[in-house]
Amino acid sequence: MRQLSDEPQAQWCFLDFSHRLLISTDNGLDFAYEDLSTWDDVTSALLFSGWLRERGITGTLGIGVALGVEIFDGVLRSRTGRFNLPQSWERFRGRHALAAVDWDERRDEIVVRNSWGTNWGDQGHGYVPRAYFEAYVDCATALRPAWVGPSPLMDRAKKEIAWKRGKPNGLDPTPILDAWMTPNPIKAKTIEFRGRPHQVRRRMLYTLLNAAPFDAVEIREGREFRGRIHLIHDRRRGMSTCCELWVTPAHRRQGYGRYLISEGEQLASDAGTTRMRILLREADASAVGQPRAQAVATACGYDWTSDSSSRPNIVKVGVKALGSQDSG
Repeated sequence: MRQLSDEPQAQWCFLDFSHRLLISTDNGLDFAYEDLSTWDDVTSALLFSGWLRERGITGTLGIGVALGVEIFDGVLRSRTGRFNLPQSWERFRGRHALAAVDWDERRDEIVVRNSWGTNWGDQGHGYVPRAYFEAYVDCATALRPAWVGPSPLMDRAKKEIAWKRGKPNGLDPTPILDAWMTPNPIKAKTIEFRGRPHQVRRRMLYTLLNAAPFDAVEIREGREFRGRIHLIHDRRRGMSTCCELWVTPAHRRQGYGRYLISEGEQLASDAGTTRMRILLREADASAVGQPRAQAVATACGYDWTSDSSSRPNIVKVGVKALGSQDSG
């Protein structure tokens, strides 16, 4: 993950980099990930994951929820696995990534699986209460399959199932679960880029919780991954959000970032939005990474403003009115 940050000396432990390891593999577009901003988002995703497990839909076919947390002495040495708020004497020990596996509704705690072995916590498991989540969980994501799951085709299948049952507008999740395995094919095109053929591949998705249109697009040369962009379209607000824009370190400053931004702008216009924004995540905002990331979008006509949101942990946002003149 330090290599993916292009700064091997930095001790990164962001969820972004673990997900990027996955998408840069041969079958990377088979998976998608999206941010979970609130406690309710995370617990809702865990409930949905549990429903899928009850149907036997597990592993790469189901939903994986992960938390990026800040760790202190008390958690590091915990024998119970409880994430208690740190005392004043406790030292900050750094960031850590955890798999969220369940929600204990009675205690209102998120059950997590740690990677420190069974000698830590409750046989390797821990319990994150709401207070610790709000104070020290700075990132949460849902990782899910993109070849099945929420997509325009699954939505059509879900509506047909609900209609046949006579409950087209009901809150019953059963039609969603029944339609989950609806195949979602890749749309692909070949382009000439840098004098060589490249393949641009796209999955048309819906977000897990609010069913917003969600595009995942990657560019490859042969089988070699070059970069990826995620776009979520909010037609009501007229805004498309680029929540992931990543080019492999070895292929930066070769035009791939600008190409993905232009492809995203076209998809945003096709979705009927009039503005696009690019989120600069904390994982990409080191002293080296931030000016480099901003320079690419600035060259494409984006104006930057500071931001300090958490979950996702964003430091700046670039915004552009679509149809405006490209300053690059």
